[in-house]
Amino acid sequence: MDNRGTGCPIAALGSEIARTEGAIHEEASATVKRVAALLQDGSDPSIGYARLSLLVGAVTLSRMVNDPALADTILDASASAAARLG
Repeated sequence: MDNRGTGCPIAALGSEIARTEGAIHEEASATVKRVAALLQDGSDPSIGYARLSLLVGAVTLSRMVNDPALADTILDASASAAARLG
């Protein structure tokens, strides 16, 4: 997360895209579905959405804090939680 310019576009643009309508919002929705499908375990799509939510939230929070150790703790905790999902 040290180089924010090459980080997760979902985390970076999520709050802005939420305010849009039309093609941008539709493409963002399709992207969320595609990424969640990549992260799902077996036939349960909820696992993919849960993992994606954890990862996007972790990236967002780790970018918000000004303490690198805390940022690492947030990322590690999210990765551990995502691994336990299935």
